This record gives sequence, structure tokens and C-alpha cells, in this order.
Amino acid sequence: MNLDEQVKEFDNIIPFQKIRAITALKDQDEEFKKLESIRNDFETSRNRIINIININNEYQFVEYETKVDGKLKIYFAIYINFKRTNNSTYTLDQALITALSIKYDGYNTHAPIYITKMLGMEV
Repeated sequence: MNLDEQVKEFDNIIPFQKIRAITALKDQDEEFKKLESIRNDFETSRNRIINIININNEYQFVEYETKVDGKLKIYFAIYINFKRTNNSTYTLDQALITALSIKYDGYNTHAPIYITKMLGMEV
């Protein structure tokens, strides 16, 4: 069901509730289109997307599977505000640390290395 058909379902409710419902539908539709653009941008014949995680429309993480030395491995690609950062990590924890570091320290940051070592995480 497309957005226009969903909006027609709200014809018989109170105008204020209708406005809130339509706004929520439009926001959801916009977010879906942005996530679909990430999927189209990222998907290649080498990578199989498992999941796309969206945190507050600010950080997006693409969990994907790819072959390395003949073995399937899982990685997390990092997007900030729906823009690709060209960074991938082995775990979601590392991806979160890297995304925050890029946002606050820039693309050339070394903070993720030090933070993961300080926390005793496997690099």
C-alpha cells in the first residue's frame, strides 16, 4: 500500500489526529527512502546486506557479509546522516565508537584505536 492509500484511511478521524498520523506516515516514508538509498549505494555482488541499523536518523550501520580468503565474514559499514564514511568494522561496538569519533574528531581520527584499547576490546 502506497502513502496516498494509507492517507485515505485517515479520512474519518478528527483533523488534529489526522494531521499527526499523516505526518508520522510521511516521516516513516522518508526514512524508508533514505535507508533504501543506502541499500542501493552499498549493495554489490561481493557483499550481502544482512541488516541496516538506523539510530535516531543520525548514525546508520550496514551489517553485511562478504568473502575474505574464501570464508564468509561479517562487517559493519558506517554511515553518518545517510552519508557513507568508507569505514567498516568487525563489531557493532567498534562501529559505534568509530561513528562517534568521526562525528566529533573528523575523518582522520585515531580515537577509535585508543578507545578500544582502553576498554580492552579486541581490535
